[in-house]
Amino acid sequence: MAQTERVKQQVELPSTIFIRGLAEGSIFSDSIIGSTVADTILALSGDDTVFALDENDALLGDEGQDQMNGNAGNDFLDGGPGDDSLRGGKDLDSLFGGSGSDVLFGDRDSDTIWGEEGNDTIYGGKENDSIVGGGEDDLLFGDRGDDFVAGDIGNDTVVGGAGDDRLLGNDGGDTLFGETGRDILEGNTGDDVLFGGKDADSLAGGVGADFLSGDLGADTISGGIGQDTFNITRDSGGPGVSSADFINDFSNEDLIGLSNGLSFEELSIFASEDNPDNTIISVGGTNGNFLAVLEGVESSTIDSSDFVTLSLPTPTPPGPTTSPSPTSTPTPTETPTPTPTETPTPTPTETPTPTPTETPTPTPTETPTPTPTETPEPSNNPPEAEDDNLTTNQNEPLTFTTQELLENDSDPDGDPLSISAIGTPRNGSLVQENSTTYTYTPNTGFLGEDSFSYSISDGNGGSDTAQVNIKVNDSPQLVNNRGIIAERGGARQTIFNTNLLVTDTDNTAEEITYNIIRAPIQGNLTLVDDSINNDDTFSQADINNNLILYTPGNTAGRFPFTFSVSDGDNGTIPTTSFSITVVDNISEGGGGDNTINGTPASDYIL
Repeated sequence: MAQTERVKQQVELPSTIFIRGLAEGSIFSDSIIGSTVADTILALSGDDTVFALDENDALLGDEGQDQMNGNAGNDFLDGGPGDDSLRGGKDLDSLFGGSGSDVLFGDRDSDTIWGEEGNDTIYGGKENDSIVGGGEDDLLFGDRGDDFVAGDIGNDTVVGGAGDDRLLGNDGGDTLFGETGRDILEGNTGDDVLFGGKDADSLAGGVGADFLSGDLGADTISGGIGQDTFNITRDSGGPGVSSADFINDFSNEDLIGLSNGLSFEELSIFASEDNPDNTIISVGGTNGNFLAVLEGVESSTIDSSDFVTLSLPTPTPPGPTTSPSPTSTPTPTETPTPTPTETPTPTPTETPTPTPTETPTPTPTETPTPTPTETPEPSNNPPEAEDDNLTTNQNEPLTFTTQELLENDSDPDGDPLSISAIGTPRNGSLVQENSTTYTYTPNTGFLGEDSFSYSISDGNGGSDTAQVNIKVNDSPQLVNNRGIIAERGGARQTIFNTNLLVTDTDNTAEEITYNIIRAPIQGNLTLVDDSINNDDTFSQADINNNLILYTPGNTAGRFPFTFSVSDGDNGTIPTTSFSITVVDNISEGGGGDNTINGTPASDYIL
């Protein structure tokens, strides 16, 4: 039997390329390590592994399945064609996947990430990230922080994670998960599925047959155009109307979905006490849990045909809710390994972060120094939106401008801000009159607190969300205005609330303020012993406590004072006069039949 000779053949792997400054790799699959200065690295073709160090680096992958890590600094990473894996590392990074099915990690700080073409998977990581999936079917995770995440084209899955996020499905049949925080979810075009998650969210289906589930928290939900299904469970609401989901565009072609074992027989359907034009859906009647409010829908028009029983598992967003673990998809760490685990590439040493002791090899002499296609722009800091507080009166429209809403908002970079999205109030309507003006109109008869959310953009991918709080106020009412009569040179008189009384159902007597426009030209009007002059004020509580006094002078005549009233919440009573008549004599007849003779002067006879 012939003996087979075994020959060992040594395979020589390409050595690691150390780059400092501006340089490029080869057309093969390279392992490239940057320096502690700001590097611009062109990996060229091949399946390259590129690891930058400190400072603000630019990493350009080109063709092949590249794995690149920006590490510390405000880095710019572009994977180019191929299925790439990019990590921003520390600080404010910009990542572009390019064409291909890429995996992108923003890691720490506020990053800007574009998946571009291909079925991409993107994790924002910590802080406030801006993520756009691009073409095809993407899987997008905002992760921690107040993130802006847009699916763009394709059937995308968008997960907000922790924080107050704004999620956009855009074109295609998208699935959006708000998770925790006050999120804004917009499905836009296509048959979308929206889950609000915890807290008070705003859900808008847009165009298409959408499925919308507010989940936990008092949510504001709009189906938009198309046959939509609004999902409720026993956990959707709580005691009182303010705990319920507010569905503001339910129509006869829409359905109410009942899930998690909730049945139609358990429901109570009745008109709202606050607004009879709205329908309440509850479990346990008026004293039970209020699940949903159907705006502008008469309760008599709702029956079992408007409901459908759904068998839904507990909605679980795909993938991790925090940064993924190293065993599946790489996780941002403080000192990332320059060589990925899935595609082994030789490393210069066993230490993950190599520090070469010999002088790094400069740019290869046979290859001309490349010119980068574009110098990375400085990273963008997101704007900061602050809540606004407005007031209007019952049944009275309120007009405000975008400038008023933006006045207390700011941008660390000084970028001009604009309103990129605006929500829907629960207890009124909001109409955009033009590009800069909105009008809020409370529902007829509504009194109390209303609100809606809005988002701002700095035009560079940064965004934030705040809330507009509107108090719908009951205006003060003038109940008594009877005047007083005093005797010339006589004792001072008290102005009682039987003489002058203003009431207000939603303000206290201390909050009802009389503003003196013109004081009496004779005599002395006082708050106890302090004179009340033009532009001074006193309250209804002062009148109720018998503290407003008038001391007549030595001249008979009419000496009224004029005033207006405000309640501190934009409710007013316009200029009105209070009558003060000073006479020469006051005669009192007493009981029985009396004969009283007047005098040549002015008399007041009781």
